[in-house]
Amino acid sequence: MGLTIRVGYDAGWSSQEVEDTFAPINQLLRAHDLPAYQEPFPPPPPLPQEWETYGYSGLHYLRRVAAHLWTSGNVPQIPGNAENVSDDPVIEDHYVDLFEVSPPGNFNHLMFHSDAEGFYIPLSFDQVLIAPDVAPSQRFVGSSASLLAECLRLEKALELPAEWEAHVEDLFSVVEAQAAHQPSDDHRLWMRYAIEAYVCRNLLEACRISVTTGCALRFS
Repeated sequence: MGLTIRVGYDAGWSSQEVEDTFAPINQLLRAHDLPAYQEPFPPPPPLPQEWETYGYSGLHYLRRVAAHLWTSGNVPQIPGNAENVSDDPVIEDHYVDLFEVSPPGNFNHLMFHSDAEGFYIPLSFDQVLIAPDVAPSQRFVGSSASLLAECLRLEKALELPAEWEAHVEDLFSVVEAQAAHQPSDDHRLWMRYAIEAYVCRNLLEACRISVTTGCALRFS
């Protein structure tokens, strides 16, 4: 079990359930002078779809890369592992509290969203919106368009190739090795940062589909 990225609701939901899910989100959007959002239902093909993120820790591997890019313009000197993704001093020194405002453009939608629940909707806005008085699953609302832009920056920094899918089996073979503190000696940066690359690529695909279909991306 772990964090799953989903876009589009399946046939097990009713249109009323979908509408009720987004009602508090639209209240939050109105409170920030943003337009209302209407989730397409039923979702257009090829939805619904879902992607994995290497358990609940995978997102933190990618956030660590973002924190280093934010502060130094470079990826970390070594790939993530179970210790440094939570105790990296760069994150400790520069991670702004979720309830404080940070300047736009600094990986806000990746860094300041929940790591377990919440939505990214296909509207453009700078800051992640937080509603403290609603259910946790509806509390954090980001922009899938803004998250897409951030992931494109991470894709470039990790040197992910256009033909990534052709290497996916090779990537899976080193994801577990990285997690076991056995970094790959592959000269390709994205293979040495296998977990980070895996999470980045899945987020990218989900964001692109969210933006093109008009359906929300959600963490669950």
